[in-house]
Amino acid sequence: FCNCGWGGGAMEHALAEQGFKTASLHGEIPPRYRDKNFRRFRDQEEGTQVLVATDLASRGLDIPSVSHIINFDFPKTISDYLHRAGRAGRAGRPGFVLSLYRQ
Repeated sequence: FCNCGWGGGAMEHALAEQGFKTASLHGEIPPRYRDKNFRRFRDQEEGTQVLVATDLASRGLDIPSVSHIINFDFPKTISDYLHRAGRAGRAGRPGFVLSLYRQ
């Protein structure tokens, strides 16, 4: 997770340079492309492994295969943290959350 769309774009680019297949989901992407990116990640189309997202994806999405959440930007509120963390380990599966912090 990133706190803003431009940060997500930079993260997606950096991950792609390292060979990861990525999709992104944030408010700066038109809704039809958001839906396409979400499906690509959920269904792991084209080998998509990583979803780079803002808090737009922290509520209401249920993707059982998500096991790891990485907060590249620390969430602004405890509620945001809980919603992000809640995307991993669904349906009784284990989940892992890593939050990066910089001063």
